[in-house]
This record gives sequence, structure tokens and C-alpha cells, in this order.
Amino acid sequence: MTRIGITGIMGSGKSTLAKRIVDKIPQFTYIDVDVFRRDLIQNNDLFKTELLGKLNLKDINQLNDLIYNDNNAMILFKKILHNYLSNYIQSKKEPLIVDYALLIDDNLLNGLDKVIILKCDLDKAISRVSGGDLPIDTIKKRINLQLSFEDKVKIISNLNIKYLIVDNNHEMDLSKVIDFINGDN
Repeated sequence: MTRIGITGIMGSGKSTLAKRIVDKIPQFTYIDVDVFRRDLIQNNDLFKTELLGKLNLKDINQLNDLIYNDNNAMILFKKILHNYLSNYIQSKKEPLIVDYALLIDDNLLNGLDKVIILKCDLDKAISRVSGGDLPIDTIKKRINLQLSFEDKVKIISNLNIKYLIVDNNHEMDLSKVIDFINGDN
């Protein structure tokens, strides 16, 4: 079973690429970690109870404010989230596409066969996500919390995992991505 990770900064096109891959190779199941996280927070009482207790929160709506302003809270939140995510991924038997901006940042590469790193200019990424529910200053703050493209490449190049860099500032050559997924490269 093939497991592909897609990473890049917020707004780099991870979700768009993942959906295009699944359109071309429908046997893949797509896991968007941001959607997975939101679903856990909204629908999993065990997860919510664990978070509220360990982070000393009275209300789950306080979560984002806490974790984006308190590094220790973010570390604890990620530890809990990653445990649920790892168990979920391990339970899947079909080929997977895992879309997460922090795959490399949070060292979640274990079990992945290949990784696609999207390169995208900051202004382009911000323009792609602006107009949503987050103000631009919040978008910039969250992007600045992530490893830079260069740092992601430096880390993964020192690991024993196949990776492909895709420049997503312009129209992407999907055939190159599909060849990478299907090939031994």
C-alpha cells in the first residue's frame, strides 16, 4: 500500500493537488489533516475531553487562541492530535494521500513512502487563503510558525525517503507528480 505525504506552507496548494491526484488515481484515500483535526474537535467527545483536561480549558472554542499563543500548549495539542492521526492512518489499508503543512515540521514522515513538497511564494500563498475566515495578520503569523521551504528540503534530503519538489507558483505539471507517485523514483 502506497502512502504519499503532501506538504508546503498554508496556501501552497496541498489540498488542490491532493484532490487532483485522487481524480487521476481514485484508489487513493485523501486525508486532509486540517479537516481531520476539525472533525475530531467537533465530533469526537473523547478527543475534546482529553484536550480540555490536559490544556485546562473550559471551552473548546478557546483552543486556537491558546495554542497559537502558548508554545507549550501547542506542543501538548500536537502530541494528542498526532496520536489520534497516527492511529487513524495505521488503521487504513488502502493507498493514502496525507495533506499536512507540518508533515516535516512535526516529524510525521514515519510510514510514508514518498513526500511531495510544494514550493509557493509567500504573497501567492497569502492571496490564495485570504478572503476566508482568517485575517491576513493571522495567516502570516501561522505561516511564520512553519518551517521555511528551504528548511523542509534540508531536513527531508537527509532522510531515507523519496521526495519531489513541485513549484506551485504557476500551472503545475500533474503528469510529473503522477509519474513520481507511480514510479520507483
